Amino acid sequence: MDLSPEGIFHIYSRGNNKQRIFFSQANYDFFIGKLRKHLSDKVDILAYCLMPNHFHLLVHTAAEFNQDQFTKAYRIILSSYTRAINVQEGRSGSLFQQSSKSRKIESTVDGRVCLNYIHFNPVKSGLVESMIKWKHSSFNDYLGLTKPPLANADKAIQFLDIPADPQQFEQVSLGMLPDNYREMIF
Repeated sequence: MDLSPEGIFHIYSRGNNKQRIFFSQANYDFFIGKLRKHLSDKVDILAYCLMPNHFHLLVHTAAEFNQDQFTKAYRIILSSYTRAINVQEGRSGSLFQQSSKSRKIESTVDGRVCLNYIHFNPVKSGLVESMIKWKHSSFNDYLGLTKPPLANADKAIQFLDIPADPQQFEQVSLGMLPDNYREMIF
């Protein structure tokens, strides 16, 4: 997974054979803690969503971005999380597919679509009826309901031209995704 300085990237990974990677609220909280501890000083996390068998990140890399430091931190997150789940679930081996995927976001419009897609993922999957009910994404960060937030809303407002006002953000987010959204963000 190659990221470059001064870019916005959609990163996603899933469980081996599409298997479950999060089993409890504590697992989601633990993983978010890992992101906060290991990644938040390497990239600006603009959006995230943790799903039962995969996760999405939308990140911004600064001019001084260091690929090696990011890769090391990302590997620590996945390997330490895997070890914890293996102990918890009495299993062994890899939890995640061999390699995470990333795609550079080429335009502001694509970035907004990706942010909305990430937040809409639990609704699309039938896990909840509204984005606000899924507690494992940055949607509630943008509404001011998560303390402290993991997502850097100020950077997202700057780079993706999204509304700063939480009510306006919610209204814009409830809009439909374009039919070709998958081409735009994957």
